[in-house]
Amino acid sequence: MPTGDDAPTPHFTGRVEPAWIDYNGHMTESRYLAVFSRASDVLVARFGAGPDYAAGGCSLFTAETHLIHLRELRLGAAFRVIGRVLGADARRVHIWQELRRADDDAVAATCEQMLLHVAVAEGRVCPMPAAMQARLAALVAADVALPLPAAAGRAIRRLSGG
Repeated sequence: MPTGDDAPTPHFTGRVEPAWIDYNGHMTESRYLAVFSRASDVLVARFGAGPDYAAGGCSLFTAETHLIHLRELRLGAAFRVIGRVLGADARRVHIWQELRRADDDAVAATCEQMLLHVAVAEGRVCPMPAAMQARLAALVAADVALPLPAAAGRAIRRLSGG
């Protein structure tokens, strides 16, 4: 993602709280996921899948998450999350987010997620409304010139002997 003046506007900001610190003196891994989860709620609301939409009976459920921890965040550290929609079809949304330290803009962690559009009462994946699909297509098209993040689609490889 671009940095500096051409960087996208963060969709979530915060500061590392005391309850988030582990015995190593930095933000514990579960809090990275909590931050990304809250940030993804803000991101999906941008294309119409926020709480008001969910109250109508459909929502986006996370099917898969891949976190990569790159740098520590310590108590009180300010951060921002930026993200984008990498792709979407009628039933799925592929998002990418970066958690950046506010002091030096270094990427502390990344989160890649596959979200599924679900009819909650039926518990089944279903197509999104056409208007939402159009908003998603516009978001993807707006970023089409950006390179795909290098770690997008990355998988953990099995260690030999395991």
